[in-house]
Amino acid sequence: MEDTILVTGSDSKFFLMSCLLYQSIKLTSLANRFFVLDFGLNENERAFFRHKGILINAPVTASEPGHHNHPYARKAMVQDYVAELQPSSNVIWIDSDIVVSRKFDVALQNLLNEMAKHEIDVAASPELKISDILSQFPHLNFDLFKQALSDRHIPTDADYYNSGFIVFRTRNLLKEWNRLAGSTPFYALFDQNLFNLIIHNGVKALSLPRKIWNFHGSDFRSEEHTSELQSRET
Repeated sequence: MEDTILVTGSDSKFFLMSCLLYQSIKLTSLANRFFVLDFGLNENERAFFRHKGILINAPVTASEPGHHNHPYARKAMVQDYVAELQPSSNVIWIDSDIVVSRKFDVALQNLLNEMAKHEIDVAASPELKISDILSQFPHLNFDLFKQALSDRHIPTDADYYNSGFIVFRTRNLLKEWNRLAGSTPFYALFDQNLFNLIIHNGVKALSLPRKIWNFHGSDFRSEEHTSELQSRET
């Protein structure tokens, strides 16, 4: 999978979780394609990932006036971080609080093959509908998101995609994510809302089953998955 890179981002708060992700990646064939973006690590943490050969330092643009330092904003700047790496067709974003299974590399290769066959630009998992996000978090100010949805004629009954795991097959989408981040005041769910503006802007996208590609800890409480896990144990 030489034409693919996998990246996560970490600050000191997520350092240990990103280490767990790295350990799970090492159990697959993708360890030499995995990198950690510096979202605010301390020097000892940087030294650890640097020693592993997987650290990507924060780009100069991250400290320019007008850029936000919050990890959500840094996440939308992936393009600036990976620009120093050898160009690759596929850029995979994985949140640092995720771990992958031993079969992840095989499943990912199959997914990339399918996306290439159908000329799909991006893949991610729908979480809810946009209207659900707007109604379930009344304490958050989504005025800028609502205005952007209106400006782009994106209906609120459209899917709302989780940005925890994203497969990009074009750098143009990363560049647009970066551009929006640089021109938008920071607000709640910043990177994820901007990503949803992009994915609903005429992009050829693939919706991934969330409980396969972006399984949440809360999913363990579901009766369906509890029964499945019990059957595997027996």
